[in-house]
Amino acid sequence: MKQLLATAALVLAAHLPASAAVLVGATPGPNTVTDYSADGLVSFDLDLANGGPVRLDFALSAADVGATIDFDAIVRNFIGSGLSRLFISLGIADFDAIGTVTRTFGGSTLVELNGSTAYLQFDSPEFLDVFIGDPLGSAGATDWRIDTGALNAGDVLSITIGIPEPDSRALLLAALLALGWTARRRHR
Repeated sequence: MKQLLATAALVLAAHLPASAAVLVGATPGPNTVTDYSADGLVSFDLDLANGGPVRLDFALSAADVGATIDFDAIVRNFIGSGLSRLFISLGIADFDAIGTVTRTFGGSTLVELNGSTAYLQFDSPEFLDVFIGDPLGSAGATDWRIDTGALNAGDVLSITIGIPEPDSRALLLAALLALGWTARRRHR
């Protein structure tokens, strides 16, 4: 009888939904992702091999929806040059709170939140790792938080990380200044 109950419990457990956010897809390319997500936590290491955006898709479970979940990541710089900025964008949710950003070489990081996208601007280039939130359980570091109140179990949360393109307004202003300078010089 005990063996029958144990077998029935295993069969039932196999048919229950997963109990944590699960990485179900990532954009192809030279980037490597290691998933450490658990109930109420989306966490991963990303070996960023180029500056193009990397999209990670996480299927959410019932334990991940209804309030907020923690978000932690380590972005390892394998580009071959220093990172001056990064962006993190959420597909179907918004950030509830921005936690810490810690860099291997130190320095300050300005975080600008624009809807569901956070822009990280470094005061000096980062050549190694950027710790977003508290992926290592460090003293004084705080998790980022994602609002999942409007989501359901089974929804796929997309997280995109990459190097932002130059701001088109800044490029336009630089072009207009160059044109004005050239016109003024010709007019003399």
